[in-house]
This record gives sequence, structure tokens and C-alpha cells, in this order.
Amino acid sequence: MKRASSFGRLVQESRRQQRGVAAVELAIILPLFGILLLGIIEVGSLARDHQVLQNAAREGARFSSLPANRTQGVTNGADVETRIKNRIIDYLDNERITVTAGDITVN
Repeated sequence: MKRASSFGRLVQESRRQQRGVAAVELAIILPLFGILLLGIIEVGSLARDHQVLQNAAREGARFSSLPANRTQGVTNGADVETRIKNRIIDYLDNERITVTAGDITVN
């Protein structure tokens, strides 16, 4: 009889140790998963910003291709460039990206 009771104690002791091992494993893995999640969010944010900048450049090119916005052979070329830059800045402001007119080059 004494044998069976000592076996039961061994089983209980083993279970307690397994619970402790699981807690230690969780403590090691949880920060790594957190860092991985933050990295995924950051890469997604960078990809979104890149796409918005590409769309702003496309919008500026589309707006500058309109007949009213031709800069060559026009005396008010600076006004046209300012309108194009303002269009791009407004597009980026809607997406909460800040640029200045000096950052934009119109060719």
C-alpha cells in the first residue's frame, strides 16, 4: 500500500513541475511574439505610406497633364507649378502625411 501512495505523490509532483515549465516557456515566448507583432504592424504602416506617396505622385502627374496646367510656353508657369504642388500637398494632408512645397519637384 505504501507503494501506491508514493506513486501518487510522484505524479502530483510531476504535474506541478510541468505547470512551472509551461509558465517559464510562456514567459520566454510571449515577448518574442510581441516583438514580431509590432514588426508586422510597422512594416504594414511603411507599405501603406509608400502606396500613398505613389498615389500622390500619380495624382500630381494626372493633374499636371490637364490642358489648363501646361507649364511650357506659359508666362505664369510658376503659378501652375504652385497649383500642382498644392494639389499633391492636399492629397497627402488627407492621408496625414506632411510634406512641404520645397520637397516636391515639378518637371
